[in-house]
Amino acid sequence: MSSQKEVQKPPLKISMIQSAPPFSITLADGHITGLYAEFWRLWSRVNDREIEFVVSEFGNNIDDLKNSRVDFHSGLFKNPERETWAEFSIPFHEVKTSLYFYEQKHKRSDFKDMAGKKVAVRKNSYQAEYFTSKYPDVKFHYFTDSYKVIVQLLEGQFDAIIGEEPYIDNVLLTQGINGILYKSTEKLLTNFVHALFPKENKHLINEINNGIKNIPIDKIIELERKWIQGFEPYFSKLVHQSIPSLTLNEIEWIKNLPEILVGSDSNWPPIEFVTDKVYQGVAIDFLNIIHERLDINFKHSRGFEWVQLMDKAKNGEIKILSAVVEQYSREDNLILTEPYAQFQVVAMVRPDSPLLGSFLDMRELTIGAVLEGELKSILEEKHPDIPIKNTVRIMQGLKDLSDGTIDVFLGNHFMIAHYLEKFKDSGLKVALFTKYKVNLKMEVHKQYEKLVPILNKLFASISNRERTAILNHWKGNEIIEINDQYEQFLTIGIPTFLAILLLLFYVTYLNRQMNSEIVTRKIKEAKLQDEKEVADRANRAKDDFLANMSHELRSPMNAIVGSSFLLESSSLTHSQNKLVEVMNTSAKSLLRLINNILDLSKIEAEKLELEEKKTDVRILCENLFEQEFRQNVFGEENLQDNVELNLHIDTNIPKQLILDSYRLKQILSNLIFNAKKYTQLGKISLIVSKVDEDEKKHSLLFEVVDTGIGINSEQLVRLFSNYNQTDASLTRKNSGAGLGLKLTYALCKLMGSELKIESSLGNGSRFYFTIQTKWNTDFELIQDDSSSRLTNLKVLIVDDSPVNLIVAKKTLEKMNLLVVTANSGSEAISLLEKSNIQVVLMDMYMPGMDGAQTTKKIREGHYNPQIPIYALSASTNEEEKNLAKNAGMNGYLNKPIDVEQLTQVLVNEAS
Repeated sequence: MSSQKEVQKPPLKISMIQSAPPFSITLADGHITGLYAEFWRLWSRVNDREIEFVVSEFGNNIDDLKNSRVDFHSGLFKNPERETWAEFSIPFHEVKTSLYFYEQKHKRSDFKDMAGKKVAVRKNSYQAEYFTSKYPDVKFHYFTDSYKVIVQLLEGQFDAIIGEEPYIDNVLLTQGINGILYKSTEKLLTNFVHALFPKENKHLINEINNGIKNIPIDKIIELERKWIQGFEPYFSKLVHQSIPSLTLNEIEWIKNLPEILVGSDSNWPPIEFVTDKVYQGVAIDFLNIIHERLDINFKHSRGFEWVQLMDKAKNGEIKILSAVVEQYSREDNLILTEPYAQFQVVAMVRPDSPLLGSFLDMRELTIGAVLEGELKSILEEKHPDIPIKNTVRIMQGLKDLSDGTIDVFLGNHFMIAHYLEKFKDSGLKVALFTKYKVNLKMEVHKQYEKLVPILNKLFASISNRERTAILNHWKGNEIIEINDQYEQFLTIGIPTFLAILLLLFYVTYLNRQMNSEIVTRKIKEAKLQDEKEVADRANRAKDDFLANMSHELRSPMNAIVGSSFLLESSSLTHSQNKLVEVMNTSAKSLLRLINNILDLSKIEAEKLELEEKKTDVRILCENLFEQEFRQNVFGEENLQDNVELNLHIDTNIPKQLILDSYRLKQILSNLIFNAKKYTQLGKISLIVSKVDEDEKKHSLLFEVVDTGIGINSEQLVRLFSNYNQTDASLTRKNSGAGLGLKLTYALCKLMGSELKIESSLGNGSRFYFTIQTKWNTDFELIQDDSSSRLTNLKVLIVDDSPVNLIVAKKTLEKMNLLVVTANSGSEAISLLEKSNIQVVLMDMYMPGMDGAQTTKKIREGHYNPQIPIYALSASTNEEEKNLAKNAGMNGYLNKPIDVEQLTQVLVNEAS
């Protein structure tokens, strides 16, 4: 039987060009690799179909196809000539064609301007046929050797080359001259790549197409990114946004699903239960995630006991059981998914009982357990020799344990924790965390067996953070109450502050290690392609790490800065006020350092963009100057007594300017902070002057001048490098990571300027830069009457963290606002329908419906869809900001909350 099957399914012979990097490459040992080779190997593994490559020059490829020596070609474009003798698969790749110029010989031009110019194009290529017929006025020259033609372009023999971008870019990279040639701004062609079949082999097309649709899309995207950097993968347009591992077949299948009938137990809290005719619980939250991410609609089968639901699932009336704790499927026509939640099995004892080391310690004890589902299977398989008394329910088991009827109760920790509140006076405790876990799964009728791998992929895509948030919500964790703010800040804030500080230095150390690794590996790698891949991988890891660390560092910082702000206005003793001032200043210094590291990483990755808006430079500088010299760092109590502070702003500077006020403020803040650290006596001045203007633009000169210790000429040379400080002794005296000036220098360049310095040792320093600003004649300034505008403004804060809710609520209440809170997206939607909310502050990360999904629901709803909604997030990731914007949010506010920024936002909305 096996040999007959092999005869019926011989290996598919795939024709492939011998050398067309990065699509196909033949190595010295004869092994063929490249994007298309690896794509078809992936196709073969996924579809369990053997293949073999027939490799030759392109002309021989075509001859093999026309004479039926191969089954199909690995990848070609469609054209009219090929369509006369061939059929094509669905597209699996996209290739753009551009003009390449050597700008020292010929400036970049559009193709319509190339009449009379000499343009090289590959002989017998699709591009040669297309362009020679469409542009007869261009002097075309045909080439076969890509390396030679690039040399001829550099020598000026041609004005431009037409080429497929991935191929030409690869040639330039292997020759070590990438960056010398420039592409035209216009894309001449965009062609789709198909498997090509001789017409007599068209019976294979369905098999090939279906096989392509069976491949997880994230695996194809991974291949595309591996072989072709700098281009958006073709399959990124087709990938499922929530679950990238879905296949095209799976995406197509779920689009056509009808409403699915689900069976959920109405009395199994906290897993699934009914309150006020609404299903709730852990399993229901996961069903909601399925609905939100896959757009699958569910309907609950109501009014039946669990045994009845089981019967309906067996006969196919119910398609899914939402919560099952079984090790194996009980029926042939029901299929278990992978677990979406796991609960550890624990042994509970009375308070006077000793702890247990293992199951061996229970041999002489009376043991009870609810013997059903996976727990029963585990105990029967692993400990058949231990007698166990069956209790009907967990409540009965805990009661028997409390009454002394049994000595040990075995059960899953999550369910026990839910019921333990009713036995808190008995002091029952966990004596052993066993190595066993019971798994919560869904069970699907065989009619919908295609849904099982889709659900498994979805469950795998749910983050541990989101999964834990759901379980904690139903486990009944206590909400933290801040009764004594001062005492809580001392006991929680300081250890958290120190932990964050250690994490921050670890980030800095890791950043240095990554840079060192990139340099070392570049030296060791022999091929330029390998060098680029290593560097890209290290940079992506660094960016991902810093993006994640941004959120994890800023989240506890939000509680620290917020609590500090609240404490400042509390009734404290003089010594307590001093401690709060030190904590507040230290927290803000740490936040400045966090922002510097993250912004510098963004600039290095070319991901930082300017956000220009209307700005009054005078007000910006006055507020900044006041703020910087109101905040003292350690040892600066008498700074204003010893140092003269001067602010000079040219009165001819108009108010109507457009610039990135946040980055300008960041530059000036870093320069003033630097001046403060190194000026113990004398004066510090901020000077702003208008140096040039026309009808639309103004040039402004900014200077920060101090009479501090100054810098010698040797140190000036390396002043703007990473992690640099002028002197080790000054590092110990003044502290700092050496990032501020490097970031400031980079920000100036981003704004089209250059930071310069004049300094000598002992004579102070002058930092200065000039920026170009636009003039907006329609600009109007809002008068500062924020207190009256904000009084009784009703704000809804949505956050799943109790600590964040408390801090944000108390902060806004001190601004005379009416504050309403919600700890989930669904609760927020419900409150909007009942309360006259005017502004919403929405956390981006929440279990179930996150901030973006909740905003979309509000915008699509019938009640107040135009309400202002602002994102609140500890992340600084640009992708998350775009996600908030695309969801319909009006703006994005970072945690820790900047009270001044928040006030301005609310004043604008109140206006």
